[in-house]
Order: sequence, then C-alpha cells, then structure tokens
Amino acid sequence: MVSIDNVVYLIIRIVLNPLVAAAVLFYSFDRSNRALNTDLEHLLPQIYAILVITYSILELIVDATRASQFDISKDVIAITGGSSGFGYELSKEFAKRKLTVAVLDVGAPKVVVEGVRYYKCDVRSSTQVKATFERVSEELGAVTVLVNNAGITRKGSVLDASLDDIKDTLDVNLLSHFYTVKAVLPSMIAAKKGYVVTVASCLGYQGPVNFAAYGASKAGLLAYHESLTFELAPNRGLKTLLIVPGQMRTGMFSDIDPPLQFFAPVVDPAALARKVVRAIEMGKSGRIASPLYVNFMPVLRAAPFWLVRIFRGLSGMDRVARDSHSD
Repeated sequence: MVSIDNVVYLIIRIVLNPLVAAAVLFYSFDRSNRALNTDLEHLLPQIYAILVITYSILELIVDATRASQFDISKDVIAITGGSSGFGYELSKEFAKRKLTVAVLDVGAPKVVVEGVRYYKCDVRSSTQVKATFERVSEELGAVTVLVNNAGITRKGSVLDASLDDIKDTLDVNLLSHFYTVKAVLPSMIAAKKGYVVTVASCLGYQGPVNFAAYGASKAGLLAYHESLTFELAPNRGLKTLLIVPGQMRTGMFSDIDPPLQFFAPVVDPAALARKVVRAIEMGKSGRIASPLYVNFMPVLRAAPFWLVRIFRGLSGMDRVARDSHSD
C-alpha cells in the first residue's frame, strides 16, 4: 500500500541523488566559456548540486572507514520479549550477524531462531530478572547490548480496567526497564562499553481512549529513557537508543484497523528491526521514529487542547480504539 512515507522517501532519494546533482551541474555548465555560469538563475542549482555531491562523498568515506561496533567474540545481546513480534525480528537480525543472542520471555517462540538462547523470565519480577541475567552472564558472558522490548496491552477505560491489568501493564512495559538496566549496567560501566535500547511507542505522546495504562507506561518510558541517557552521558562507550514506532504489524494490536493509512501506515516489524540493528552496528544514538508522522507527534504535546481535539477527531484514533476488542 502506498503511503506518504513512500512518497517522501522517493522525493528525498531523488533530491539527494548524486547522479541527479551531477546532471544539474552538467546542464548549468557554460560550455562556451568552459566554466560554471555565475548568474543567479544557475547559481542556486549549482550550489545545490555541489552540496549534494559533497555530502554523498563524505557519507561514503564515513561508511567506509567506520568499523562495525560489534565484536563478535565479546558482544552479548539480550532482548526482552523476543519470542514474538518486533523482538523476534530483532533476534533474527542479530543472529544473522552470528552474534551471541539471549532472549528473555515468558514463552518460547513458535519457530526457534538458530543460534539464539532462550531464557524463561517474567520481567514483572525483579528477582527473576536479576537471577536470569546472572545466568546469562555465566553462560554467555556479560551483556553489552540490552534491548528492552517486552510489552503487553490490556484494553479498558480508567474506570473499568482492573487494578491487576493496570499493574501488569505498568510492570511489564515500564518497571521492567529499571530491573533489567540495574542488572546489566554495572558490568557495562566497568567495561566502558554498552548499549541500552528502549522500545517505546507513539502512544506515549498521545494515548487513545481505553488504553490509558498502556499509554501511561509508554509515556513513562520516554521520560525514563531521557533521564537514563543523560545519566550515562559522562560514561564514554555507553550509548542509548530510543525506538518510537507507530502501530506495528504484530499480534498486540492486530484487532485495530488504523484509519488514514496513507498518512499513518502500519509498520513492518522486520523492516524496522533491520533499521535498528544497522543503527546499533554503526554506533548511532538518539531516536528512531517510524513511520514519518511519529516524528511530529511530540509537537502535539505542546499544542493547545482545541487543536489536539481536532487532530484526534480527524485521525480517528479514539474511534478505532473504542471499536477494538479486548485482549
């Protein structure tokens, strides 16, 4: 299905294509004088072309000289909630690179990924998390890349949702991040090497009706990740990466049919996993938001209430949330 993401991607690929820039530079060349035209009509296209070509050359040099951040003999990847959905796709991508991968989940995957070790662990329990990471460290080595991905959702209004469902959602989606980080961060600091990846959600910016606990847990992750990032800033070799996806093509929200899919396409978890693993390989920090509209959602947090109401009405997010069935 064609979406605005595809259109924007195509435009960027054309505009930043060095071959296109070279063609612009060629046609703006004054062949009679064998020099670039200096009139204003040709000057701006020439500046554009030179900038694009320079950027492309620098990008090639950086990509060619930057070594992979992974040391296959030493790196150990731990993924919570890696038996299904996005976490499963991440485990496949890491395993393709022959890395040591440990998945912590309450259940086993339908199809085991070759080379991945699975550990049964309920991340709601700080005791289980601590014990499981100690076992991973003994059997595989100290964790150097932690991907906090485990997540659940329980539908229900603030009034109707049970306290157990609310607590479970917050325990898995938010508190487990504190448990896992506490378990692996000391060894990362000692080794002066580590990556903490936080999988949040665009619903942390705008929570739909009947998913207050889920939205609150993901909003909490945004604040948690920001604090953690700047706490770790003085430690060289330690990096963080925030993943903020829109609705993904996984079982968690399979009962929700998002409206306006041209503007808000459903995210392919395999494609996003490839993007995330590649970013870690290249040693990148910061944030990965997908699809395109997610990059603009933080602005709504500062928007006046009347504008937010209009956005929510046009997007249909609350209507589809009401129509979806419970887990």
